[in-house]
Amino acid sequence: MDEKKQVQISVSNLGKVFPGNTQKNESVTAYKDLNFHVNVGEFLCILGPSGCGKTTVLRSIAALETPSSGELYIAPTPEGTEANIGMVFQERGIFPWMTVAQNIRFLLENNPRIKPKNIDNLVDHHISKVGLEKFAHYFPHQISGGMKQRVSIARSFANDPDILLMDEPFVFLDYQTRSNLQELLLNIWQESQKTVVFVTHDIEEAVMLADRIAVMTAHPGSIKDIITIDFPRPRQLNDMRKTSRHAEYVDVISRMIRNEMSDFIPVVTNDSRS
Repeated sequence: MDEKKQVQISVSNLGKVFPGNTQKNESVTAYKDLNFHVNVGEFLCILGPSGCGKTTVLRSIAALETPSSGELYIAPTPEGTEANIGMVFQERGIFPWMTVAQNIRFLLENNPRIKPKNIDNLVDHHISKVGLEKFAHYFPHQISGGMKQRVSIARSFANDPDILLMDEPFVFLDYQTRSNLQELLLNIWQESQKTVVFVTHDIEEAVMLADRIAVMTAHPGSIKDIITIDFPRPRQLNDMRKTSRHAEYVDVISRMIRNEMSDFIPVVTNDSRS
């Protein structure tokens, strides 16, 4: 396949500036001079220090923010239609007045690409994929935070997006739940082969999930490096963690992030004078 046909998202010299205090004529640059691409079916992680503009980049791809400069191109579908983009937020944006099944069904019923006769099977299939068969008729207040995030993941994949954008979806979960959902996400992604752009500040999470990692500089963010993660798929995350290669990736990227943050970390000396 021609390489250009493989590219689903292309970002060239992209920048975003927010207006600041009008009286002082100040502005805030969220990110600048971004250059990267995402291939069809690729799992790309965007990683960087807090405040570097990761989420704003994701919102720009989702057309929730308008870039101030540069070019953002999203390839159409093979049928020539505009690519469908789904998004999973940190806050687990599911409707509290709907059950698990109703939350998934609602999006499918409002998606013109999905035939009504297929909705029941799609709802059941994706509830099963995330292991919530026993909780299909529960309301969000009756299930745990990890289960709510499972609903968000199931709903997003069931809605059949061409591109799935994920903004630190596991950030508020405990370690074990987070690990389980990482495995779950990879299993569903492996089956669907959707294009995923996943924002995180967790280096180990990025190494375990991604085909490539776009490492951003400190604010204002730009691309410091793009690292290819050379682990075969499907991946067994517990086995990955035990390898020296995993440790090397984490170490290299950790040093990159520390170097970016060095200007913000005060130097500690032995001078105890007050």
